Amino acid sequence: MSQNCMHYPKIKNLTRRMLLKKGSVKLFGLTALLQVSTSTLTAEENHLMSINPLVKALKSTHNAVCESAAARLMILHDNRSNYDLHLRSANLSSAQIERIAEAILAVHRQDGPALHSFSLSYNTHVKDQGMLSLVKMLPPTVTELGLVQCGIGDLGGEALVAWASGAPKVHMLCVEQNAFSTAIKAKLVKLGRERPGMLVVV
Repeated sequence: MSQNCMHYPKIKNLTRRMLLKKGSVKLFGLTALLQVSTSTLTAEENHLMSINPLVKALKSTHNAVCESAAARLMILHDNRSNYDLHLRSANLSSAQIERIAEAILAVHRQDGPALHSFSLSYNTHVKDQGMLSLVKMLPPTVTELGLVQCGIGDLGGEALVAWASGAPKVHMLCVEQNAFSTAIKAKLVKLGRERPGMLVVV
C-alpha cells in the first residue's frame, strides 16, 4: 500500500468534521434569526394587545373622529412608548366618554403606551358626570388636558382641580368656556400660579 493511500481516511474524516462544523454554524445562525423574528413579532403582538381595548372603545362609537384616532393608534410602531388622543368635536355621549376613559385606564394597566396629550374639547356632553369619571381613570402620564366648552360645572371643576393638583406630569390645562363659577375659576388660576411650569387657560 502506498504512503498516500494511508492518508485517505484522515482526509475523509477531516472533511466530514468540517462539513459538520459548517452545518452547525448555519443551524445556529438560522436558530438565532428565528429567535430575533419571534421576539420582534412578540413585541408587535404585545403592543397591539395592550392598545386594543382603546381601539375597540373608539371604534364602538361609530364616530368619524374616533375611528380616525383608532386608525392612528393601530399603526403606532411597537417601539413608541407614548401616544396622544385628540377627540375634539366628536359629539360623544357621557356613556361613550366613560367607555373610552375605562379603555385608557386598561391600556395603562397593561403597561401599554403612555397617554400624554388628551383632548375632549367641544364635546358638550362631558359635563360634571363625565369629568368625575375621567379623573378616576386618567393615568398619571398625562401631560396636557383639553376640555374646552365641555359643559362642566362646579362639581366637575372641583374634581378637576383635585386631579390636576396631584397629577405629576401635567403642565397644560385648557378648560375655558365651561360653566365654572368665579370661585372655581379662581382655584384653577391659583393652581396655575402655584405649580411651576403649569399653564392653565380658564
